[in-house]
Amino acid sequence: MSALEVVQQVLAAFAVGDRPTVGTLVSPNIVWRQSGPAPLGAEFHGVEAVLDHILGEDHIDDYHLEVHDLLSSPTSAAMVATTTGRLGGEPFVNQFVNLIRVGDDGLIHTVDSYAWDQAGVAARLAAQASVRA
Repeated sequence: MSALEVVQQVLAAFAVGDRPTVGTLVSPNIVWRQSGPAPLGAEFHGVEAVLDHILGEDHIDDYHLEVHDLLSSPTSAAMVATTTGRLGGEPFVNQFVNLIRVGDDGLIHTVDSYAWDQAGVAARLAAQASVRA
């Protein structure tokens, strides 16, 4: 299976919250690096930590992912996308690029995620975290 096909399968499973399928398409040692200042910037290691990050219960309400472009090579893919939803009852928009690396085993090994407005997203997440505390 090509890198593009793996990423497309993960996106399809992610769209319906199918944690078991996402888990079969990523390496047990997956590393997801989220760039930016805290609380946006973080690194997640292993399937459960990554799944909790991308499919967690405290995620954005009314979450929607729009993939604008998906580019690939034999071992990598780049996804340009926008997420929208509600965070603390307020509209939330995050435009980002994910760089995804697929190993020889056909599993996703790393994801490096870069938000366009890292400071703005981090500020919104920090404000929401202080409301929940």
